[in-house]
Amino acid sequence: MSATDRAKVEEKVRKLLAQAADRSTTSDEAATFAARAAELIARYDLDEAVIRAEAGEDPEGVGLLRFEVSGRGGHGRYRVQALAYIAGAYGCLVVSEGNDSGPQDRTMLIVGTASALEALKLLLPAFVLQMEQAGARDARRAVAHLRQGARAAARRRFFRSFLVGWGWSVRERIKQARGQIAEEVQGTTGALVLVTDADRVRAEFQRRFSDVGKARSLGALSSEGAQAGAAAGERADLGTGQLGSGGA
Repeated sequence: MSATDRAKVEEKVRKLLAQAADRSTTSDEAATFAARAAELIARYDLDEAVIRAEAGEDPEGVGLLRFEVSGRGGHGRYRVQALAYIAGAYGCLVVSEGNDSGPQDRTMLIVGTASALEALKLLLPAFVLQMEQAGARDARRAVAHLRQGARAAARRRFFRSFLVGWGWSVRERIKQARGQIAEEVQGTTGALVLVTDADRVRAEFQRRFSDVGKARSLGALSSEGAQAGAAAGERADLGTGQLGSGGA
């Protein structure tokens, strides 16, 4: 497959993500568009890897993607957790720089195959937009019945929990789609490619970050916010197609 083929796939994905981000699109429709985009990329990238393997060519490289995450509102750690869930679903491993509770921006360091990182470069900004818009909207609704003085703290807790729930739910949807692909290629070159890629990503991550410490707990979350985020994540547009990857 050529660079032109890849460009065509990415154009389809961008159109799906644009539909998902359109304010006239319902949550259910947005979720469907996003899921289609992720699957479309996953199938294309596996097909490319199989072609290389069967031709006796070296596998694609494993590299590093730096992705900046906003710390606005003190919600940065929760945004990172949500996006790390999604990166993990693409077979990537993640650490972060400056990921404390402050309002400053922080950087996710994502290790993965070249195709997975290209997919995340395309998808993560769109996912952030969907997640932020849905979280801010649901947080406002969730605290509307509270007295004015109690709303700010409740909204923050709900929004943070929403982010984590959203990311977890989207991860599960992507894993399900990729799992279906893995089943389809069982016993073929494609299955070997998937296993080999996972091993290569782990080795590269260990080489780069052998001294990484354990991540700190996010603390208590709102079950209502997490459930709302998970429900919205189930509707989120993953940009997949027929897969063949405002804060509060």
